[in-house]
Amino acid sequence: MAHRYGSKFSSSHSTVIEAACLIVDYANSLNQVVRICLGRIDAYNDRKSCKNVVKILDECGCILLRVTQKGGTQEIRLYTSLPQDTKLAIARFLRNNNY
Repeated sequence: MAHRYGSKFSSSHSTVIEAACLIVDYANSLNQVVRICLGRIDAYNDRKSCKNVVKILDECGCILLRVTQKGGTQEIRLYTSLPQDTKLAIARFLRNNNY
């Protein structure tokens, strides 16, 4: 687990699961993203192996990223001035990095 700090990050939570580190760093580099809220980490004990999965969802006023890795899930909310462009940029980043 890693921690992220900066002007775009909310101060309530700074821990990021491993599968979301690159995604959060990329979102932080986008000019249209004005705020990143890292959600709580829901841990579970599942014996099945799980590949990293990222779901991009629309939510009222933001974009919700639900990142799943073996052993846990984290929700990340991106507040942006251009939601469609941000979703497209995130989707291309995920595709290019084999998520």
